[in-house]
Amino acid sequence: MPALINWLYLEMLSEFCIEEKKELREEELVLKAEKAKMEQQVKFMTPHPAACQAEGTKMPVFPGYAYIPMWQYSPQTTCDTSHDHELRPLAA
Repeated sequence: MPALINWLYLEMLSEFCIEEKKELREEELVLKAEKAKMEQQVKFMTPHPAACQAEGTKMPVFPGYAYIPMWQYSPQTTCDTSHDHELRPLAA
């Protein structure tokens, strides 16, 4: 009798393992499809090489946005250069 029980147990265990293997294969296919989809999304998200300036500067250029001179928006006292010689030494 114990041999029959062991045989039934092994039979159930093998069926369980087969079902688990099928589920894992299905999950693997789903994950591979998700990975391919994410890789495509990343490929479209990477910036175009023309979106970067020359190697000398580190500031990226965003197409469609021009450089905006910010000194126009700073207060007049900041842009005043009449007292620069008192604040900083003269350059030779």
